[in-house]
Amino acid sequence: MKRIQIFPRQARLLSLALLVMQSACANTPAAYSFDQGWRQGRVVAVIDARADVSPHTDQSCRASTGGRASHERYAVVSYSWGGNPNLRSTRLVGIAADIKVNEGDPVRFNISRCEALIPG
Repeated sequence: MKRIQIFPRQARLLSLALLVMQSACANTPAAYSFDQGWRQGRVVAVIDARADVSPHTDQSCRASTGGRASHERYAVVSYSWGGNPNLRSTRLVGIAADIKVNEGDPVRFNISRCEALIPG
C-alpha cells in the first residue's frame, strides 16, 4: 500500500479550500431566515397592479391590504413547500419601485408578512 504524505503547503491549501466550502454553505443571512417566514422562489411573471391575478396564483399578498394595490407591480413567485422541491405553490408578491426583477430571476419573499420581495 502506498502512503500519502501531505506537505505543509498542501495542508494549508486543503484547509483554505475546506474553509471556503464551509462558508459557501452558510450564505443565508440571519435576517432572512426560514423560521421568520422567508422563502426562496423564482419569478414566473411580472404583472401590473390592476391585472387580474386569479389565474396566476394560489395566494396573494394583495388580500392582506384589503384588496387594494400597495405596489404598482407584482411578481408571481413559484416556490417549493413541504420540504419537497417537487411540491410547488405560487404567491403574488409586491415589487418595490426601486427593484428590478424579470421572469426567471431568483428572489426571497416572506410568507408571514407581505413585504416586498428581495432579489437573490
